[in-house]
Amino acid sequence: MRIREILILGCMALPLPLACKPGAKGGDAGADGAPSASASDSGSAPVQDAAPEAAATVVHHVTVPAVGNGCNPASDTQACATDKVTELTCAGGVWRAHQTCRGSGGCSGVGSALTCNVGQPIVGDPCVVGQAPSKCATPAELQTCQGGTYRDIVCTPPQKCKPQGPNQFACK
Repeated sequence: MRIREILILGCMALPLPLACKPGAKGGDAGADGAPSASASDSGSAPVQDAAPEAAATVVHHVTVPAVGNGCNPASDTQACATDKVTELTCAGGVWRAHQTCRGSGGCSGVGSALTCNVGQPIVGDPCVVGQAPSKCATPAELQTCQGGTYRDIVCTPPQKCKPQGPNQFACK
């Protein structure tokens, strides 16, 4: 590996975005971006940065909705991930997992026309508190949405997991 490649890779790991800048073409750069004494091509013009290094932390809007990708809160509301199992919501300019759609048809549509069949969620799947259905994982375990994720709760004996209403179960 050349010195410039090592320095660039090393700069990517630094927590401060302005700690390293590319130096002159053919040489390496210190923390201030100035070429070092080992620069071999002193006659060429320095490479101009198109934007400050801090711009690397800006979320860029992309066309594919996926967890962590950028979105526009003014126009993007809900979308399905490419796996058609995850419903996404645009929050703070970033797509975030809203709930999983493991049932027949999974996740389909976009925005207000989006549909999600929750089906049989798995412990740890994202869910919407107060809207997600609960179920009996076993006769002694209730699977319910708590804190935005599905969790199994062991019923205290002699209680058993029983229906409480449509799509709702409880330890009774």
